[in-house]
Amino acid sequence: MVNENLATQVSRILSKHRLKINDRTLKRFLTALESINDVLTPELIEILVLDNLTIGESYFFRDRKVYNFLRKILPSKSDWTVLSIGCSRGEEVYSFSMVAKEVGANFEITGLDVSPQRIEEAKVGCYKFWSVRFLDENELESFFNKVGDKFCVKSDYRTNVTFTAGNFLSTSFDKKFDIIFARRVLLYVENEGLAIKKMYDLLQDEGLLVLGLGEYFPQVLEIFEPIAECPCVYRKIQRKEIATTAYKNVSEIRKTADFTAKPRAENANVKDESKKLKAQKEVITKTLERELNLEPALRVVEHCLENKKLIEAENFLRKLVHNFPTHYLVWKYLGILEMEKGNVRIAKEYLKKAAFLNHLDDEIWQLLRLTKGNG
Repeated sequence: MVNENLATQVSRILSKHRLKINDRTLKRFLTALESINDVLTPELIEILVLDNLTIGESYFFRDRKVYNFLRKILPSKSDWTVLSIGCSRGEEVYSFSMVAKEVGANFEITGLDVSPQRIEEAKVGCYKFWSVRFLDENELESFFNKVGDKFCVKSDYRTNVTFTAGNFLSTSFDKKFDIIFARRVLLYVENEGLAIKKMYDLLQDEGLLVLGLGEYFPQVLEIFEPIAECPCVYRKIQRKEIATTAYKNVSEIRKTADFTAKPRAENANVKDESKKLKAQKEVITKTLERELNLEPALRVVEHCLENKKLIEAENFLRKLVHNFPTHYLVWKYLGILEMEKGNVRIAKEYLKKAAFLNHLDDEIWQLLRLTKGNG
């Protein structure tokens, strides 16, 4: 049974930020909230909504093919203005900065996210191993300073980088952009058509729109064309080209004589496009749901542990270890929980499992050292 009070609060937050969420994801999120209802405050609910019903999970150099493509084209132009929508905690913004610096390109990049908390974290620019998990040792050494268990972006890659909190549809911009990153954004905006049009208007002539791998939106193809070398990057179509190019992208151009002869075929094409879009969105949404199920739960566990809500933390972790038995953070937090309870021997076993699953997390080894000679 859905808690109506929680549902109302979440609905108001979504409406406030002009966000849309599919019913299945929303129901699962409300169920998760219900299990920790006694520790929730209005402020925490809003943080959880913005962190977990929008795209909060990211990592450096996500979709490597995009950055390889950028390395090739950035030297072709002297200056670049870039916008990253839904920038989360800044991984995408700093990844672009690293590539641009690497090829000697001049640039300014703005990161925009609806969550003020994520923006504050982006400004700090320090990340746990999870955000840099796909980088090799050379990249880690080149781009980051190690501070405790965090990887902090070096000052060289913070220049010409700006972060701001806000909703894309209601935010005003005083300039146009050469590149707009909008990966996994259109799945969550309230009005896809309006967002796509605004992106088009904000882009310079020949500007580039970057979507996520596997994203498919027919409305994008009406005013953008995919670049063959990197199909998730789209070039802005000039207005004089739209009348012919957009029509060609949505359906094959038919001769005038065929106009009345094939209405059923055209209807079939439209239905096929609609089915394809629906199927694509379902696949992407299911994938994202799995990502989003873990991260919000872990953030709640962190909140409970920090506030000594050990029973609530344990209830959540027991569910997580069932659903994510091979994720090192679940075992790490179980270890921390048992240490808080004074069960050092059990904590050591959990931390050993965490270390086996991820030997690069320094904090796990520090915690294991604390258990030495105990239990």
